[in-house]
Amino acid sequence: MISKKIVRLSYFLDDSPRYRQVKQFFYRLLSDPHSRMRSYFDATMIILVIVSVSLLIYQIKQDLGWFGNAFEIFIVTVFIAEYLLRAWVYNNSRAIIIERFERAEFMHANFRLAPALGEVINQKWRYASSPLAIIDLLAILPSFRGVRVLRIFLLFRLFKLFRYASSVSEFAKVLSEKRFELATLGLFAGFIVIASSTAIYVLEAGLPKSHIDTFFDAVYWSLVTISTVGYGDIIPQTPEGRFVAMALIVSGIGV
Repeated sequence: MISKKIVRLSYFLDDSPRYRQVKQFFYRLLSDPHSRMRSYFDATMIILVIVSVSLLIYQIKQDLGWFGNAFEIFIVTVFIAEYLLRAWVYNNSRAIIIERFERAEFMHANFRLAPALGEVINQKWRYASSPLAIIDLLAILPSFRGVRVLRIFLLFRLFKLFRYASSVSEFAKVLSEKRFELATLGLFAGFIVIASSTAIYVLEAGLPKSHIDTFFDAVYWSLVTISTVGYGDIIPQTPEGRFVAMALIVSGIGV
């Protein structure tokens, strides 16, 4: 019953000129590199991003007042709408369902809705896991003022400006194409950090002159060391700890 309704809805939308016009309008507005509307939209979004960042910085120690709060809500609503609309125009979900239904009809087989929805969700996830989509999502989080730690995501509103610069967008596409290599590198670096943090915590925690009191201190030391920054505020006190530090420095050069 549900399968028939979804297939019927897909055909209805596919035959609807109004639906196609609306979707084409938002595609030209958000994604078409040759559209003049996109240029105006990008310029507007740049202004909104800069204003939203200014408001979030100002409200840390000052009260925005009703107008500032209302304008912040408006900006966040625009960000959420943009995120959802980009996910909508990313692919043609109705075409996937219609194609699978007609294929099943041609082969005189029963149409299975689950594989069709699985393909739709997989394509939507491909968009949601892209670098620019992740930035768009994280840019919304600073608005949840009750969770103080989420204010750090204020930076992602600045990163959101990258979407509206064509050269940076191309760079983001390259990152998306190399996501497997980057994920592998990130997994390897993460393993090294966790392993070295565990080792230095076991070897150094609790010693009289050690600055490593918690596991967070160990993770902090590992990240500083693997990045070859070396602030010097935490120094291994044992020969074993220094050996871990040397191994981590060499690993950091490799990474």
